[in-house]
Amino acid sequence: MLLMIISLAFGSNFSELLSSYNKKSDLSYKTRKESLGHYIIYTRQDIRRMNATTLGDLLKSLRFFTFEPSPYGNYDLIPAGFPSSTYQQTRIYINDHLVDSSFTHDPLQMYWNYPLFDVDHVEIYFGPAAASIGNVPGIVIIKIYTKKPSRENVSFINIEANSRGGYDVGFNGAKKINKDLSYSLMFDINYNALPKIDILNNEYSLNSLNRYGFLNLNYKHNRIDFSFLDRRQNVFMSDYLHTPQNGFLSYQDYYISFTRYFDNKSLKFHLSWDHEYRIGELYSSNFGLFIPNAINQGIIPIYLNESLIMDRFGVFLSKKFTLGKNHFIVGTQAKFPFMSVQSYNYAGFNPYGLYQRYSPSFPIKSLNRIFYTVFLQDEYNLKQNLVLIADAKFDYYHFNGVDKNNKEASERLGFSWFITHYIQWKSFLYNTYSPPDLYDSSLSINGRLESEHFRGISSEVSYSKANNKLSFLYAYMILKNPIELSLNPVEAYNANMLIVDNFFNISTKHYFTPNHSISIDYYVVKANRPNYSPNQGGFIKLFDKVRHFYIYNELIYRNGYDGFGNYIKSSYTWDGSVKYRFKNGFSVYLKASDILNSAPKVAVLDQSGNIIGLVPAYAPTVSIGMEKLF
Repeated sequence: MLLMIISLAFGSNFSELLSSYNKKSDLSYKTRKESLGHYIIYTRQDIRRMNATTLGDLLKSLRFFTFEPSPYGNYDLIPAGFPSSTYQQTRIYINDHLVDSSFTHDPLQMYWNYPLFDVDHVEIYFGPAAASIGNVPGIVIIKIYTKKPSRENVSFINIEANSRGGYDVGFNGAKKINKDLSYSLMFDINYNALPKIDILNNEYSLNSLNRYGFLNLNYKHNRIDFSFLDRRQNVFMSDYLHTPQNGFLSYQDYYISFTRYFDNKSLKFHLSWDHEYRIGELYSSNFGLFIPNAINQGIIPIYLNESLIMDRFGVFLSKKFTLGKNHFIVGTQAKFPFMSVQSYNYAGFNPYGLYQRYSPSFPIKSLNRIFYTVFLQDEYNLKQNLVLIADAKFDYYHFNGVDKNNKEASERLGFSWFITHYIQWKSFLYNTYSPPDLYDSSLSINGRLESEHFRGISSEVSYSKANNKLSFLYAYMILKNPIELSLNPVEAYNANMLIVDNFFNISTKHYFTPNHSISIDYYVVKANRPNYSPNQGGFIKLFDKVRHFYIYNELIYRNGYDGFGNYIKSSYTWDGSVKYRFKNGFSVYLKASDILNSAPKVAVLDQSGNIIGLVPAYAPTVSIGMEKLF
């Protein structure tokens, strides 16, 4: 941080020439969409200077959320004030393809530590009801764009090890073979090693071994993406309405997608197939596992084994056209998720205290789901600097004919107005919904959950000139018909209540020189309910360059709160890194995370709702690594 202060002596404004160059060379300027909502962009330069190696490195500081362990051992974005494992409204796209779990709709369950070696840039939108992205609505949209092979023609390798025994080895290669054919390839293997957790004299672990692979083939206006993920992780059921336990989950996720552009790229066709395989073995010597159908029968389960296979087929078609000042996008999409149960059994103590094994029918009443969507978006250029945005989406879905057939709609009105060359005002008024996922339905006794409904307004004013950026964001959201969990009996149900949130955010970035900058962000979320997670937070980020040294510091704050009747202290997560780049494309770096040993804490509850321990989201860790471009 001292280097940042010293660097002020060399401060100067950016030239307009540099700004123009960035817009031409930065691929994110071509892919970002004002119509999708309020966005945060991590460019390739941002990712490299932050020494960010996984998606989670970018999400730790995301406004309105806390990035922390979920009950299943992975990491999730916990909405401000909400308990863990509820209201998952994040959607992740890799290029054109939606990646998530067909079972829970939670993409971070498998992609929270997706490697960034093959990534050009990441766009994060707060865009409820954005119709043009297709069905499966979400509040937060994360779009990951892989490197475009025709712009690369380079290979890259990264090797990293840390003080806790973890490691990461990643490779990326891209090449343009001729004017029509190009490819990129990525492979990464990493082992996440975290400290052992002691709860009531029992030791638990959250370690995981992850393998990722990605192949992108481009031929003229055709693109094929093939991806695979293989993960084995320990689990730790914590937080809201869960009990501590141990065991493992093993995920395998594959997908192949084909995208074709016609008519000068105005007509887009996308076809995809996803295959997800999940094996779980959970056990507990002192606590009953959270298996609702067993608990409802008076059984205290202490062992569970399950094996699930899920497939999803999807097709997407959209067309862009212009009529006068109107720029339309019209499209349709269909998705067909299917799930088959390979095995499902558990063991525990029956109401008479006897230990028994059970092989019941899987509790999900519906094993497949069908989505159909049609949407229309219009961007009307009222003036050269004022665009009016209107879109609507109509969905039809059902669960294997068991749930009642549902017809839902999402609507949105908005505008983007450049009041001056430097000041922009963007606002949206929306109404949207979130359908219950297969996991919610498995916990519903009658199998007839209604969708959750969201409506609200958001408005952002931003100022950007040369070396200064400043923005103010306010949003108001009402959640109706939320899906909650009861304990007697254990079941998911639609609560007859309204949850109202007010979001406030201020963000600023100042460039002292092109290589020295500071970013500051702060948010507050006010709601009509108790807080079960931080409802305030912010960060300070410092970027420095001294000769061939690239220096990065990040301090993330999350406020304390009264969670579950106990006060949980504020957290201050300080991460830092130093990278030295040689002239031959070789770099070495040193990273330190959670330097203050003050990361956010996740509450661990017993079955009576009492806190029996706190799990830190991160742990003090030192990493050393090397990169090589060739």
